[in-house]
Order: sequence, then structure tokens, then C-alpha cells
Amino acid sequence: MDLVPPDPAAEATLDAEIARQEAERAGVLLDLTDAVDAHGSELPPYSYVGGKAHLWQTDLQGIPADWRFHFQLDGGEGHGPDDAYALNFGGGTGYAFLSPDLREGRFFWDCV
Repeated sequence: MDLVPPDPAAEATLDAEIARQEAERAGVLLDLTDAVDAHGSELPPYSYVGGKAHLWQTDLQGIPADWRFHFQLDGGEGHGPDDAYALNFGGGTGYAFLSPDLREGRFFWDCV
């Protein structure tokens, strides 16, 4: 997994996609196609630390609302010939959250 910050175009694409997801969960449909395409980025990164989670489903699988998103790992990591390991989340993504007091963490995976 590459832990360098994504390029600005990829980060903008990811932010726009997360904003669309959050709006849909609130019952608002956003048309961000033009905004996302304007950045000229390829697919946004799906393995990263910090920021907001890019979720497959709307339910956070029992994660309390006051817990902080920490990182996510894409299930497609490590499938190249030069990778020493591979992750398998059934075609989905793994998510880690931290409790408000930072004394407990929870990890779960999700896919469609």
C-alpha cells in the first residue's frame, strides 16, 4: 500500500464522490458528474489514512456516530506481481475507526 498523499485531482475526485454519498444518505441527490470529470483524475484512491470513509453501504455496521474514521484498505491491494502480500475483503474494502477516547478501535469490511 502506498501511503503518500494522493495527487490533488484524485483527492478532489474522492472528496466529490464522498460528498455525493453523504448527500444521498440525507435524501438529496447531487449531480456531481461534471465536477468529478473536470478534475481529469483516474479512479480515486480507495486505500488511505484520515479524511472521510468512502463506504460501499450506508450502514456503518454498529460503529457509534461519535467514533472517528481512521483508515481504509481496498480489497484490491497487493494483487500485483511485485507485491509481497494480498488483502482479500471479498471484493470490498476494510475500514478502521477509533473511539472518542482513542482506547478502542474497530475494524470491519464491507462489499456489495
